[in-house]
Amino acid sequence: MVTLKELAQLAGVSTMTVSNVLNQRTDKVSPATREKIEALVTQLHYVPNQNARSLAGADSLLIAVIDYTETVEDTQLVFSAPFMAALISELESAVRAAHHFMLVRHVNSVEEIALLQQNWQLAGLVIVGMAPAYLAKVLASVHVPVAFIDTPITAIELKTLAPKQRVGVFALDDAGGAKAAVAELLAGGAKHLGFLGYSFTATGVESRRLAGYREALQASGEPVYVLPAGEAAFATVAWRAEHHQLDAVVTTADTLAAQLMAYLHAHTRLKIPQDLSIVGFDDQPFAAWMEMTTVAQDTAARALAAVDFLTVSKTPLLLTTQPVKLIRRGTTRQP
Repeated sequence: MVTLKELAQLAGVSTMTVSNVLNQRTDKVSPATREKIEALVTQLHYVPNQNARSLAGADSLLIAVIDYTETVEDTQLVFSAPFMAALISELESAVRAAHHFMLVRHVNSVEEIALLQQNWQLAGLVIVGMAPAYLAKVLASVHVPVAFIDTPITAIELKTLAPKQRVGVFALDDAGGAKAAVAELLAGGAKHLGFLGYSFTATGVESRRLAGYREALQASGEPVYVLPAGEAAFATVAWRAEHHQLDAVVTTADTLAAQLMAYLHAHTRLKIPQDLSIVGFDDQPFAAWMEMTTVAQDTAARALAAVDFLTVSKTPLLLTTQPVKLIRRGTTRQP
């Protein structure tokens, strides 16, 4: 494959002249030279090296999508999770539609994000699931527009931490989704509700969904019952349901709801939803296949909004919360 330097040598001009023609900056290039270069590009099937183009300081078309977790061991789990896979797919579609390119990286430290920026000239960053404790350090280390997804941060914090940067936050109404799930279960006659989640950090997605669940139940006067995910929790749910101490469960993810349903099918004679109603969260494709009642989010809309912020919008600071919608299917008793 011919290089930019070789193309310039064949045309008898400088690499800068060739670069100007390739990037439509032809005001200082004669028509004859431009035609000669364009003819060589067509004849030799020259394709610009996007990596070299980025490193050379041209306008970047590269957007890096960063997923941050604490340990290397979490990497495979995160990238294989249905929601993350769906989000990356939607981001790639949005980036492609914007005529940009996407680089996906998993990192375990803020330093890795800074290093990524040093090695690549980026048009922007999409950061998924960043804990608030690292926001100040991240924003101090990057110098391109940043779109945060599933990262809790307020408008006041944005203005304080990023007074001169373009930062967008694309959140989800997690608490509202949990409240909608509780309302659905109570309307179906549930009296003994439980909440099942993977982990409950101080500021994570699971925590916000749990907060919505607690608030909804406190308003209804029903007791609050919470369990961490895992086979032991599934066994506890089964025992309580069999002894009429639990008749409905809100979960923080469709995958968790599916795991619970599989456990109950394999180890009990409980019927869903007659003996136990279950609500998932996210509305992954398999939720429809399993006839699962769930709280739906529009992953494609969030991905498109984040990419649009990085590639089109000129808004310096943006904070949005996307609404959710309960999808009623066959795992909950009907009102």
